[in-house]
Amino acid sequence: QRILTMSSRKTTPSTSSKASPVVSFVLPDLPHTPLSIFSGSGRTTILNSKRDQRESNIRSNRNLHSTPNTTMTPEGKSLNFVDENSTSIDAHAVVDNSLMILPPSQTISESLTALAHSTSKELERIWDEIGLNPDERADELTDLLSTFRKACDDKVTSEREVAENYRQMIVDYKAEIRKTCAALKLPVDENLLKDESGQTLQDEVYTLELALEDLRRAALTSKGELVHYRDQLVEDHEALGISMDEEWNDIESDLTQPRVKMFQDKVKEMETIVSTRTSAVIQLIRDSQELIDVLRIDPKENLLDRKIMRSLIKHENDGSIKIVSKFETDDCTGISAGTLQALTDRVRELHSEKRRRKSKLTEMGTIIGELWEKLHVPKEEQNAFAQSIDGLGLDTLEKGEKEIARLYALKEVMMGKLVADAREKIEHLWDQTNATDEQRAAFHGMHVHDERLLNDELLSQHEEYIHSLEKKLEQMRPLLEVIEKRESIIQERMQYEEFLKDPTRLQQRGSALTRQLMKEEKMSRRIKKDLPKYTDHLNKKLRDWATAHGEAFLYKGQEYLALMKEQEDEWQEYKENQAQLKRQKKQQEKSLTSGGFLKKNMASVPLQDTTNNLGDTKTETNKFRPLSRFRALSRGRDRKDNTNETRAESRPRAMIRSRSKSKGPFVRDNSSRGRGGMFSRGRAQPVERS
Repeated sequence: QRILTMSSRKTTPSTSSKASPVVSFVLPDLPHTPLSIFSGSGRTTILNSKRDQRESNIRSNRNLHSTPNTTMTPEGKSLNFVDENSTSIDAHAVVDNSLMILPPSQTISESLTALAHSTSKELERIWDEIGLNPDERADELTDLLSTFRKACDDKVTSEREVAENYRQMIVDYKAEIRKTCAALKLPVDENLLKDESGQTLQDEVYTLELALEDLRRAALTSKGELVHYRDQLVEDHEALGISMDEEWNDIESDLTQPRVKMFQDKVKEMETIVSTRTSAVIQLIRDSQELIDVLRIDPKENLLDRKIMRSLIKHENDGSIKIVSKFETDDCTGISAGTLQALTDRVRELHSEKRRRKSKLTEMGTIIGELWEKLHVPKEEQNAFAQSIDGLGLDTLEKGEKEIARLYALKEVMMGKLVADAREKIEHLWDQTNATDEQRAAFHGMHVHDERLLNDELLSQHEEYIHSLEKKLEQMRPLLEVIEKRESIIQERMQYEEFLKDPTRLQQRGSALTRQLMKEEKMSRRIKKDLPKYTDHLNKKLRDWATAHGEAFLYKGQEYLALMKEQEDEWQEYKENQAQLKRQKKQQEKSLTSGGFLKKNMASVPLQDTTNNLGDTKTETNKFRPLSRFRALSRGRDRKDNTNETRAESRPRAMIRSRSKSKGPFVRDNSSRGRGGMFSRGRAQPVERS
């Protein structure tokens, strides 16, 4: 071994170059590849690049053996050295990043020997030039050897990591093959999944990559559809404000077409729910907008109202109303469940406010109307105020309150006149309700005349009393209507009796007689049918009134129950008197007939009209002669009036029947004599009235 002379100055070796100082076994530093870089589609690119780099290095190393004694210094300079058993090597012939194809042990041994020899000679020369002592030279050699040893250890570690990465890739590829085949429901080639394949790591990775290529292509199509449907489901659930089941987040375990079809059906279902929710939200928003406009509410005062007023847009093509966004924003309510509940509550609140304001306006309108009527406010002022009212805004309520305040102030000024008007109305109601003197005296407010006491309290007493009288009148009105009808029939009954006493009414001709007879027929029907019905009804209702109110029902100051009884008693007395008069007349007729005076006078005047004579001119010869038409009608009417058992035949029918029996001779006789109808002279004979 050659002794190297070292200089006294110590230097630090340069480590800027990563290349090995031995040209014959220089290897490129492979970067450390973490496990994560082999996941996904990037694995194939990295492996292919690494494999191509390895093949390029092998080819370069084959050319390198033509100049085995050439090396490089650590600083990258070419060195020519001559050993005892070797010739010089041109360092410029070395190709960087080359790899010899000789066995590693032989390559390292030969290269290190040549490298050590050339390096030692060069270092001795330099150290001699520097003047390093032996200790310093020993230290420098120690550093050089340590650096070399570390570089070798690092290289071994790096290559081990590469091998481990290949093994991990193989494990990941096999797991991916199993998972993808399970997701696609395809059988697995067990030969690919054996633990010992007999191949190198690179060849096994390449084989697995070829097998995964078709599987990934099939899985990628189905997974792309599932991802699209999954994203749409997530969007719909977020818009609706509801959580999505984990089932629809799984897009890895099953990539078959039935699974894709399930996602499609779920998307359609969610689209229907979203459409229904959107329609409901749009309707609530429109209702809210309408109520906000009617109530004149400022949307800026409420965040939800501001969103409500900006959430809808009108489509330009078909004019339909659309919502701005399914999601809640600063200018849109969205369609979430929370939004639906908030809109429902808001609409309910606005409706409640609308009802409250309408009720308040109705109440104020009633007060204003009553005050207008009491104070005799001109129509022009009323119309001007009515036209100023628009909508249900707070300004409308404010106007109503101001008008009421103005009218109450005017009322205080006109208090005396208002009290006088109220008293006049009370007196009118007293007359309508048939109030007695005691009832009228019971209201003490009518006796207050001091102007200092004419205040709002006294006016309120009058108004309350008027209200009670009006309420009483409303209760009395049905009974008063029945009483009025009954009183009308009572008057008709007396009129009807007067008609019956006047036989000259039947001497009318043509339609006048028909109208008269029909009028009497209607009067008779009301008297015999309606009068008893009204009387029975009033008897029951008036007793109920007395029980409920504790007082008798008065009509024109009289107790009407007692008045009805008095009327019935008077009528029975009248009927008895009439019957007595009829009996007296019969006795007179009989006495006249027995004397023969009437019969003699009738014979002397043959053309005299004896229709209305009351005497009986029957003789033995005309005993069975038929009664005249007039007597037959009168006899039937009197019989029914007296017995009240059977209804008399209507007069028009009796006339028609009588006329039809003697149509021919009767008509000819009338035309020749010019007399009127069936009451012509010489035809009717007096008969005895039963």
